[in-house]
Amino acid sequence: MLELVCPDAQIKEHLEMARSIMILISLASGTGVSSHRRIFRWESDVLKIWRRMTGEERGPGPIVPSFEMSSFLQIALVHFDALPPEKRSAMRLAINYINLSANGYIDNRLFHITQPWEFLSQAWIKAGKLSTDVLSLRSRLKRTLKDWRQEHKTLDPNGFLTARVLSAFTWPKLKDQIEQY
Repeated sequence: MLELVCPDAQIKEHLEMARSIMILISLASGTGVSSHRRIFRWESDVLKIWRRMTGEERGPGPIVPSFEMSSFLQIALVHFDALPPEKRSAMRLAINYINLSANGYIDNRLFHITQPWEFLSQAWIKAGKLSTDVLSLRSRLKRTLKDWRQEHKTLDPNGFLTARVLSAFTWPKLKDQIEQY
């Protein structure tokens, strides 16, 4: 049971707070956390919600001792809720993957540990940029491909070839992103 007392919060904010607390407890305890009942209190009202929020994954074990859980939540919740939505979402996904890493074949376990690095790096690293010369090349290729598709409509009706050619420009962006990091 999770009981929240937030006098100025709306029900949507209470639910988001409950979800954040469960995610952080899941991180700290190193395993999934489930809740079937949540109680939200205001000065003049009480709302009980019986809805299953699951975290059935079995993780690698606690990283925060149980006697420090309250202190951890007080600090972590403030910082977690201050994150922009895309970073909070990446954190949730990363925690879920880490909590799946305790069982299974070694390749799956390694995947569940390394995959969060990709989510988190995509959320925190600045987007890469193309140099002026490469941007010029990309623009020329796009124009040429557009003209070619007008002349040969049946050869690339879904834009597969065009997408393959233009996807080559993700590598210079990635290189720039890594160099900035």
